[in-house]
Amino acid sequence: ANNNDLISPTVLRDEIVGPFLTYAKTNKMAAFIGETGIPPTAAGRTALKNLLDKAKAEKVPVTLWVTGPGTDGEKMSLEASNQAETVALVTPYFAERIALWGYAQA
Repeated sequence: ANNNDLISPTVLRDEIVGPFLTYAKTNKMAAFIGETGIPPTAAGRTALKNLLDKAKAEKVPVTLWVTGPGTDGEKMSLEASNQAETVALVTPYFAERIALWGYAQA
């Protein structure tokens, strides 16, 4: 059903994004994951952390949905007060630069 507390810890990494990353790697293509987001639950944060760790290991940039002026009503807005733990989770990833992952290597 739609219970955001029951999100699998591996669903983003393995089921949603995994096939895309496998295809890109197999075909020697650069990959980019745009606009991913989670509900403000511990299960959602675990799934996001697993995805971000895999993306970092695979040297794949990721953007998160959504923040900024006018996003207060969006359920995945990182500016919502119930997303404070998510912001704390992703802040260390924001501090890193893709160049440090070796992404720019030939």
